Amino acid sequence: MSEPEHNGAARTTRVGRHLPTSGGLVKNTLRLAREQGLEAVQIFVSNPQGWAVPQPRPDAEEFVEGAREAGLSPVVVHAKYLINLASPDPDHRRRSAEVLAAELVVAGAVGARYVVVHSGSHGATGRRRDGAPGRGARPGAGDRGRRVGGAPPGGARRRELGGAGTQLCATFEDLARVTAEAGVKACVDTAHAFVAGHDLSTPEGARRVAGELREALGAGSPSCTSTTRRTSSGAGGTGTRG
Repeated sequence: MSEPEHNGAARTTRVGRHLPTSGGLVKNTLRLAREQGLEAVQIFVSNPQGWAVPQPRPDAEEFVEGAREAGLSPVVVHAKYLINLASPDPDHRRRSAEVLAAELVVAGAVGARYVVVHSGSHGATGRRRDGAPGRGARPGAGDRGRRVGGAPPGGARRRELGGAGTQLCATFEDLARVTAEAGVKACVDTAHAFVAGHDLSTPEGARRVAGELREALGAGSPSCTSTTRRTSSGAGGTGTRG
C-alpha cells in the first residue's frame, strides 16, 4: 500500500476502525478490513466485559501474513474494559495485571504493535498530595507477559479518559506523568477529550488541543488518537465543522 494522500499531500496518519473477530480473524476481520479499504485496525482478543483469559488464536499466523499483504499497519489490540491497574483493591490490581499480561502475549501472536488499556480509576485514595497520580500508576504487565509465554507487542498505550476526578490521566499533565513513569505511550480518545472540555469542534480548536498535547507530552506524542463510535442518537458527536 502506498502512503495515503490527502489533497495531493502525503498524510502522516493512517485511518482505521475497530472490527469484530467473531467468525475468524481471516474469514471475517481481515475480509472486512479489505472491503472497507482500511489502513489500520483495532480488535479485542478476548471478551472485553469478562475476566476470561484470552486464548491463542489458531488463525493468528495467517492473519499476520494477510494483514501484512493488505498493508494494515498498525494492528492494535484493545484490552479488557475491566482492567484497572490503579484500583485501590489489591486483588483487582493483581487480576488486572495478570489478565493484561496474557492479553499482551496473545496480541503479540496476532501481530499487534500496540495494546490500548484505559488508565483506570484510583477511587478516592490514589492521588498524592502534590497532585501526581498515586499507586497503581505503573502497568507492571510487560514483564509478566514475557514470563508467561512470549514477547508482548511493541508497547502499551494508555488511553486518556478525561473528566472524572478519580480517573488517572484526567488531564494532559497527568497523562504525561503516568506515561513517563510507566514507560508507555499515549492514545487520546477524541470523544472523551471533547466531553472533558477540550474544544475539537473546529479545525482551530483541534490544532490548539494538539498543541497542548505536544506541550504536555513532548514532540512525537501522543502516539495515536481514536474516536469512540457512538450508536445512540446524538451521543459522542463533536459537531465538527470543516
